[in-house]
Amino acid sequence: MDDSTTAAEETRNRKRARLTSSAGDVVDRISSLNDDVLLHVLELVGDVRDVVRTTSALSRRWRNLWKRVPALSFASRSVWEATVVEDYAALTRYVSSVNDVLVLRSQSAGCAIERLAISIVYHVFTRH
Repeated sequence: MDDSTTAAEETRNRKRARLTSSAGDVVDRISSLNDDVLLHVLELVGDVRDVVRTTSALSRRWRNLWKRVPALSFASRSVWEATVVEDYAALTRYVSSVNDVLVLRSQSAGCAIERLAISIVYHVFTRH
């Protein structure tokens, strides 16, 4: 280590070296875990929308794993009084998205749902 390299830079360089292959490619150690571990990690994410976003943002290996997560949780955004057209449309989109995910899951062989939670937060105000 020369005078121009700080201890923090040297530590970063050592970490970076451990995370790259001899060809200089970044090593994806998480994706090398077995599917059961990855599915457990995805199960901890929570809401299905976040799980799908997470798997889409990560490596190709993760892309379709969300279809095999054993516990699905759907949590709606807060929906106000459904007599208002926009709120009814939001509720309709939410129900449609839940249906779409369940249809995709039903088309995936061997992907049983062990736990399913669907919640809708709905507010009704009385007018005086």
